[in-house]
Amino acid sequence: MEYINLLNRITAVDDDPFFLHFIEDKFQEIGLNNVNLFSDPNLGLESLIVSSEFNDLVLVDLQMPEIDGIAFLKLLGDAGYKGQVIVISGFESKVLQMAESIAKQRDLAILGQLTKPFSAVQLNGLVDRALSRIISAENPEFRSFSRKLRPRQF
Repeated sequence: MEYINLLNRITAVDDDPFFLHFIEDKFQEIGLNNVNLFSDPNLGLESLIVSSEFNDLVLVDLQMPEIDGIAFLKLLGDAGYKGQVIVISGFESKVLQMAESIAKQRDLAILGQLTKPFSAVQLNGLVDRALSRIISAENPEFRSFSRKLRPRQF
């Protein structure tokens, strides 16, 4: 995680304030303290589509009342979001896989999925995947290095 500063803006969107704090705690456990938290998916979406960069990261819950996660991903993709996406949910893996498929159809960079509740180790693995993609995109000579990135042990 020595390249953690390559991540630009980290955002979490979940209608449950308790779970947003859970997400924030998991990020802090892996050394990331600046997470934008949105319990209102409309505000989260607005924030994400104003500007986005390849090294942005968003976690999106699939089960939200106003805009469900699938609709959120569609809107994010239609807006041309350039960052990377992690899907989170308490749903079974079939639903998560369907959400990933829809996101890929919208050209969103899906890193993977987390099932509630998830561990810091699971989150760390996906953050490492994000960092590997960023390193590979920005520095082609680091591609071989990025394959060697391993999740930290806790």
